Amino acid sequence: MAPGRRRRDGSVSGRKPEARCSLFEPAAFDALRERLDGVDLTRAVYLGRGTQVTAYRAGDWVIRVPRTDAARKKVAQQTRVYQVLAARGLPVPRDAQIATDANGEVTAGLYRYVPGVPASAARRSPVLARDLGAFLTALHAVPLEPVRACCTVLGDLWTDRFRIRWERARSHLPAAERQWLEGVIALFLASPETTSTRLVLIHGDLVEEHVLVGSDGGLAGVIDPSGPRIADPALDFGTLAERFGWAFTDAVLTSYAGPRDPGFQRRACFCANVRPLVTIEAGLRDQNEERLRLGLRRLAERMAEGRESR
Repeated sequence: MAPGRRRRDGSVSGRKPEARCSLFEPAAFDALRERLDGVDLTRAVYLGRGTQVTAYRAGDWVIRVPRTDAARKKVAQQTRVYQVLAARGLPVPRDAQIATDANGEVTAGLYRYVPGVPASAARRSPVLARDLGAFLTALHAVPLEPVRACCTVLGDLWTDRFRIRWERARSHLPAAERQWLEGVIALFLASPETTSTRLVLIHGDLVEEHVLVGSDGGLAGVIDPSGPRIADPALDFGTLAERFGWAFTDAVLTSYAGPRDPGFQRRACFCANVRPLVTIEAGLRDQNEERLRLGLRRLAERMAEGRESR
């Protein structure tokens, strides 16, 4: 058989193209091809990169490829949570599943693409607040038994979540922010009801990119839960307030029908104020100057808002 002719781009005519995609390692590509029969993985496009996972889109599917052993475990856990929530009708990705290699190692997490755009400030409408309140009501009511095995339990917000980050970041904070946080923490720890008697399945990372808005302005879907975790429901509202501000968070609370004990608002406010420590500590740990500056900016914003207790 005569050899094919070489084109200007360096490829050779008359030869079958290599059925590979440079975005994926060979093992991951083979596992995905087996799982997504009929999807042209060579046309996959890059979506974004988190601290542990890189995301792509191929056809109607989102493909999340873990880069560490910890990320492989997390992707498997998140997939299980998606499956439970989707079965209950919550607006999360559908058909969530994992792809494994020949050794049974997780190579990717898969789910159906959710049409929507991040909840930027211009898209935070009363309709979105209403829908997000309904979502959190349903999320926090999910029975724990189906997800307990794949979740970390945070029994105490300070001891299990924020104290270690405060200890690691404290000496790196500007004096004014450090003194302000010292007061916030002391006030909180001296107050009653610092620990919730009700632990629920939480999202844990309600940031703009994870809250997707549909063309009608309502909630299209919620993606990428942190952890996953079983914790105080106030943590979700503290996260929301840190990233979306209290005006929008108060509107979401108006539509939230979950039980609230007397210390709920105080704990949510505390979480909002100390949560920038998570970003600051991560920036220090990874020697990421940009992430460190982001955390310090968010801390300054919380300090400027001045809501220390409720």
